[in-house]
Amino acid sequence: MKTQSFSTQISIVGLFVWLSLFFINSVVYAQDAREQNYLEQAEYQMAKSEGTISALNQFLQKYPYSRWREKAEYDRDRLAYMKAAQKGSSAAVQEFMRLYPNSAWLPKAQFMLNRLKKDEASRGGRQTSPEGNTPANEGITQTRTEKPSRYKKPEPRSGQDSVTRALAIYGDRRAEKQKLKEEELKVKQEQANHQHECNRMKDSIRRLGERVNWYDLDEKGNRKFIPEDQVQQAKQRLIQRYNQQCG
Repeated sequence: MKTQSFSTQISIVGLFVWLSLFFINSVVYAQDAREQNYLEQAEYQMAKSEGTISALNQFLQKYPYSRWREKAEYDRDRLAYMKAAQKGSSAAVQEFMRLYPNSAWLPKAQFMLNRLKKDEASRGGRQTSPEGNTPANEGITQTRTEKPSRYKKPEPRSGQDSVTRALAIYGDRRAEKQKLKEEELKVKQEQANHQHECNRMKDSIRRLGERVNWYDLDEKGNRKFIPEDQVQQAKQRLIQRYNQQCG
């Protein structure tokens, strides 16, 4: 009986030790996981602030299973898409689609590619005669004179011009919103200052109505009591000012 009881005690102690070690390892693992997440977040922010495709690619290669991977891929693809759009050619957009076939920017790239192909076809196409390569209207004298148009037909814009114009519009709207926000904050601050001044005058009127003796200090620092009629005059002036500004 004593041997069995001793064995039971050893088993309980062993179980307790195992549970303690398991709990300690769990805590250490959770702490290490949090520290690793903070490290990856810091390096992702550094790569994003650098604003280059290579910096984000280095982060993705270093941390292929990071929880920040999707955001890094999105930011990298956005930079690559903007770079292709600035070149303004279908070849650049096709290269982007080849390098990033699973990108979230792929639908926008496909839309831009279709538009660029139409623009390139309209700029490079020429009307030819059925017999060969000779333009259809070459060598024929035009007898009808067209009247000059009052409005000049706008030239087709390239993809780069469209992107530049869109960025300029976005910048103007952002600056306008920022200006409106600053003006709104300025108005709120002025209203708060006005309300503070009204509260201060209201408190001064209340204190002037109390039955206390008012005084000034002379050059020697001695008290010089103010007559009651002067106190009442000061109170009336303050009330009049309060009614004009805060009434």
